Amino acid sequence: MINLAGESYSALPSAFAYRTEYNTQNNCKAQTVAGRLEIVELEGTSRTFLSVADITIPMPIRDPRNIVQTIVAEIVHVPLPRRRPPEPGAENQNIAAPVLSAELRVTEVNGRVVRLVGPDTPYAQ
Repeated sequence: MINLAGESYSALPSAFAYRTEYNTQNNCKAQTVAGRLEIVELEGTSRTFLSVADITIPMPIRDPRNIVQTIVAEIVHVPLPRRRPPEPGAENQNIAAPVLSAELRVTEVNGRVVRLVGPDTPYAQ
């Protein structure tokens, strides 16, 4: 291959440099610098500054009190939903629909055949 001036690319000193060394500058991606971090010593302590373009932003510093406060929440018991209890003096009635097929969990409700889905729990009765 030759360039527009008629010179051979293989005659260039960097023609086959990739075979012997790796250079990070030789890539197809554009190199962008978003900003830089600077550590500056101020009044016996160090501060970190973020510089982006011509703006310098100080990074937050640790709380000098070094107080770590842990708050522990108490457990609150929330009962599971259950049926309304019977009125005083009334008999506790468990209404169970007869299951027609154990495999498909099909039952009859008000003359209609209904397939039960979901977990088999006491709350699903």
